[in-house]
Amino acid sequence: MTNLIPVTIGESSYAKNAVKYIEILNKLRSIGAQSTIDLPTVVFCGNQSAGKSSLLEAISGIQLPRSEGTCTRCVMEIRLIQFSGDWSCQVSLRKEYDANEEKLIRPEEVKFGKIITNPNNVEIVARRAQKALLNPNCKPEDYFNYDFENLSYEDDAAKNSLKFTKNVVCLEIKGPKVPNLSLIDLPGIIRHVEKEEDRRFIRLIEELVENYISKEKSIIVATISCKDEIDNQAIVTLAKKADKQGLRTLGVLTKPDTIEEGTHHIWVKIMRGDAHNLALGYYVVRNPKPIELKDRITFDEARRNEKKFFEEEEPWRSFHLRERLGVDHLQKKLSDLLIHAIKRNLPSIKKEIEDKLEKIQYELDQIPEQLGENPRIELFRMTKKCANSIREENTEKYIDFINEVEGGDFPFTLDEGSMILLKNEYFKKFQEATTPQTSQKEVSVNENQKPLDTLEIMASAMAYFKLSFKRYADIVSITIIHAFIDNFSKAIEEKFLEACDPMEGEEDFKLDELVREDENISGKRDNLLETEKHLRSMLVSLVRFGC
Repeated sequence: MTNLIPVTIGESSYAKNAVKYIEILNKLRSIGAQSTIDLPTVVFCGNQSAGKSSLLEAISGIQLPRSEGTCTRCVMEIRLIQFSGDWSCQVSLRKEYDANEEKLIRPEEVKFGKIITNPNNVEIVARRAQKALLNPNCKPEDYFNYDFENLSYEDDAAKNSLKFTKNVVCLEIKGPKVPNLSLIDLPGIIRHVEKEEDRRFIRLIEELVENYISKEKSIIVATISCKDEIDNQAIVTLAKKADKQGLRTLGVLTKPDTIEEGTHHIWVKIMRGDAHNLALGYYVVRNPKPIELKDRITFDEARRNEKKFFEEEEPWRSFHLRERLGVDHLQKKLSDLLIHAIKRNLPSIKKEIEDKLEKIQYELDQIPEQLGENPRIELFRMTKKCANSIREENTEKYIDFINEVEGGDFPFTLDEGSMILLKNEYFKKFQEATTPQTSQKEVSVNENQKPLDTLEIMASAMAYFKLSFKRYADIVSITIIHAFIDNFSKAIEEKFLEACDPMEGEEDFKLDELVREDENISGKRDNLLETEKHLRSMLVSLVRFGC
């Protein structure tokens, strides 16, 4: 029989290259990109007491909050990054919803306490961080050193403002033997509650799970306990609903040491893909029993016990798919899936962000300009803009009318060069061809004057008359523009300003109320600008990464 060979993903050949992909994913998550863009995500979900907490501890190498009842009351994000330096863990709070559980436009992530250098301290700090989220009206720093006074999770939960929250506790873990992986841990699905008023939490948790696993880029890790029939476990139904073809669901069978005698063949069929088939298949893990956890079993001991179990116990010792047995193999598979998903989806993520930015810019262009703080200046600006619009509209209509009448396509003003030519060529001849009148009003005619000269003089006079008449027409049109169009728009402008001045006895008149912007418009603009800022920060992160 071939022995199981533990796989340390952090020491694999592609580990260094994988780090940068995990880091860009973590960066996008830290600025709340997942609230706007669908990001590749490994989502751990399952029924309560399905062994999900033990599985996550085995993968991450840290001890997480656990209890007999419900201990996970928020979303937990675990970021694992291989790092050559000393082991460390930074706990953070990411608020995606406000105190009323309304979704925030731009999520905020803040550090919770100092960096942890001892893995044994992660559980208590994570529990304190969860309590800070469950009491949103208090400051997070109030819980940095919170003393639970040996209270159980259930007893302590009764003192919180919220029973559950959609906000996230983030654990960023770095170390030399840490795998390159980023995953989401959701509260366990519950079917029964002791108090009637708590029944609403059954649906609340289901909705939370559905929201995460329904996203197309999510890799669903369905934790299934071998202690119960697979068809009775809610996570199987929810996963099938979200992933109808079973293309992005990976099943993890836990507690194989609790399988009833004579029923092992059922689970072997599932492992082989003969029942409940999934494209990503199934893995089996064996984690410490409650008694072993109580005795404070170490992680190395737990992995040795798991290896021994699969080497000695049937049907696993003779199972041909050896690479699907044990946490180490599962860890490698999940890391491979996530890193390939990130590589594959980064270009489309960038394109989606750019498309959303373009759409937001279009929506911003449809909203009126933001009003200034000084109401009088703003009112003057608006009045001027209105008067100019009226002037432009009237001028345009007047010009259209002129162009429609006969001869309206000729110029409205006489060319200056033509006037000079007229003066030099014709008026000079006119003066030379006439004899000044005497005081007796007698006209002296030059007998030598030819009729042709007289005709030229008459033609010149007629040309001058026509040009003068045209000039007169120009003056009329200019007068109309000045007297009607310009003066009308000016009068409108003056009346607007007069209407905004307080009348006698109106001492309480407030000009700012007159120019106050509609709250719906200002609210929409603020939301769009905030979303635009959020998207641009994502785009900057991707560009710096090299997308």
